[in-house]
Amino acid sequence: MGEAEWETLRSLNRAYTDLRGEWESARALTFGLMTKLELLKDYTTLDHHPDAVHEAYHAACAYERQISASTWRYASAAAVLGVMVTDRLAAGRPPLSGEAVRAVAAEEPTLSQLRQTAAVRHAQMLTEDKDGLQGGERRRALVQGVESTYACVMNERSAGVRRTEAEAGACRLTEASPEGVEPFWIDLLEPVLDLAESMPTDIAHWVRHRGRARLF
Repeated sequence: MGEAEWETLRSLNRAYTDLRGEWESARALTFGLMTKLELLKDYTTLDHHPDAVHEAYHAACAYERQISASTWRYASAAAVLGVMVTDRLAAGRPPLSGEAVRAVAAEEPTLSQLRQTAAVRHAQMLTEDKDGLQGGERRRALVQGVESTYACVMNERSAGVRRTEAEAGACRLTEASPEGVEPFWIDLLEPVLDLAESMPTDIAHWVRHRGRARLF
């Protein structure tokens, strides 16, 4: 395995793992404040306490969105790069160049890159046929999730005009998602995190198979 591939995937892995913990904490905080707001409706007639909790809830929502976007950025880059590495290992191709690795890791992938990644991963796992019914459902969910996201991005009007499929494919979800509505990446975040987290094990499998074990 190439040095640039290994070092970059390792760094991305640490990034999205830390961010996932922060995102899960943010979700718990938001849910707790939302629940408190619902309870306050039933027992208070003055506005001070509900107003304070409402302010905290909105701040928590904003932070949850921000941290989920950061988690998405690193997890999606790790998933794309990881699938590229497993694909080239399976095909016996040489390591990706440092420049190619840095380009993938440097920014959030486009929607078309995610579609390609989901399709390649689906084909990989069908070929290996090692993860059973539950794994097959996860693969299909990822592919279907990407296609559903395409539809959402195309239907969201940019400057009053519906996007074409090619225009949607060129979008990065954190840039295309309008404020005030559920972000486009949110339903894909957990499947992409699961995919990214599976990459170290899969890559270690290929490396061991070729007699060059190097673990994350």
